[in-house]
Amino acid sequence: MATPRLRFRLPAGTSVDALRKACDVEPSVSGAQVTLTTAHPQATLYRLTGWAEQRKLELEGLEVTRPTLDDVFLELTGEVQR
Repeated sequence: MATPRLRFRLPAGTSVDALRKACDVEPSVSGAQVTLTTAHPQATLYRLTGWAEQRKLELEGLEVTRPTLDDVFLELTGEVQR
């Protein structure tokens, strides 16, 4: 089933490895855009923002989204969204 996503721009000078360790979630990275897909968005958001605050990092464009009915349908049917 489709799971919630956290998206933001990776702060300059920050490694994906550091982010992976902090959030305990495998990040998907496209350019500077990071997506964390997690079944536990509140806990992941808590770890992510705590990690950023400790390092005085700004998580630009931070958003949390839940899958739409279309997202769920496409995932269940295996269809590709165009």
